[in-house]
Amino acid sequence: MEKISSYLGKETVLEGRLIFKGTFNLDCNFKGDISAPGTLIVGGKGKIDSNIHVTSIISNGEIHGNIIAEERVEILSSGKVYGDIWAPVVVVKKGAIFEGNCLTSEVRVTRAGKPDAAVSKTSGVVQLYDSARQESKVDQLSEAC
Repeated sequence: MEKISSYLGKETVLEGRLIFKGTFNLDCNFKGDISAPGTLIVGGKGKIDSNIHVTSIISNGEIHGNIIAEERVEILSSGKVYGDIWAPVVVVKKGAIFEGNCLTSEVRVTRAGKPDAAVSKTSGVVQLYDSARQESKVDQLSEAC
């Protein structure tokens, strides 16, 4: 993982639109939208109410909203995600909470910068409780999540 380029701590409350490059660590309360060509780390004190579109995300905090990650989503043991996830690789560690739908496929983006489900290729990995499961059909992946 690359060096953390920005950090917002537990005493911070922020609302709006967050755009960043690099690796950003949020350990605060945030409400709004997050969009970035980088890695988002949600710390243990982080409470996020946001739709998120990033390259990858690692969460030990609480997220309410949908996540689109172009490479990877990792929910650590004390992490909580309430929303849908779309990423080629999804890792849910033992003890984590995930309530939502999961689509593991390659994320392709339209010219408008929005994910395009019509051209995305299903071929992901869902890893639950430290054991990998590979599937090739979306309905089978939904059952795993």
